[in-house]
Amino acid sequence: MIREAIDRILGLAPVEQFTFEGRTFTSKSLTEITPPQAAGMKVNTLTGLADYINKNPDHLQLDALLVHVVDPENVVLRSSLEPVHQDRATYVMANHAPQSFPFGQYLPVENFIISLQTYFVQSAVIADIIRLAGNLSVDGALKVLDDGVSQEVTAKTGITKLENVVVPNPVELAPYRTFLETMQPESPFVFRIKRGKDELPACALFQADGGNWKLEAIQGIKQWLEKELPAGFTILA
Repeated sequence: MIREAIDRILGLAPVEQFTFEGRTFTSKSLTEITPPQAAGMKVNTLTGLADYINKNPDHLQLDALLVHVVDPENVVLRSSLEPVHQDRATYVMANHAPQSFPFGQYLPVENFIISLQTYFVQSAVIADIIRLAGNLSVDGALKVLDDGVSQEVTAKTGITKLENVVVPNPVELAPYRTFLETMQPESPFVFRIKRGKDELPACALFQADGGNWKLEAIQGIKQWLEKELPAGFTILA
């Protein structure tokens, strides 16, 4: 009760201003009352974002809006700067949350093959890796020679016949990593095979581009938006 009484008395005191080293301070904290803003809608596709802009159901001033490509998984529709509070309203947020391949982890052959068929754009390179992984010997004859650039792996070609297969590295693959409306960027991956648990073969993919694919994905999103949005619409990427 005493503390509440003291706070009440201090609250009745007038607000004072002080200047220190060219900066102005007050003796009380002030809370600015800002105009209300609409809660941004969430969509899961670029198509949903483009539909909102093209149909303009809320009758917004389109030439005062901009689309910001934040990263390969997030794109937002924002207003121009509010002149008084220097703030932007966010109208639509497009988010793509892909399930990703477990890069850098050695997987049993069956799990590895299923993941290749699930998380990547299918290509001739994918088919070659699946063919090799699916024919690895599991009878104790697995032999891997690794010079850091390529691997030579003993793989089955029939029931009993074995042959040496050279695995080139890196391999160019296109995982599903950004909005499906755009082209999935290819990037290099290092493919490796070793003995896993219970002495069975295990396979892994390691990312080898330092994240450069993100720049390509962002530009791909921008190019898609330029085709789908009204001419001259501001797109930041």
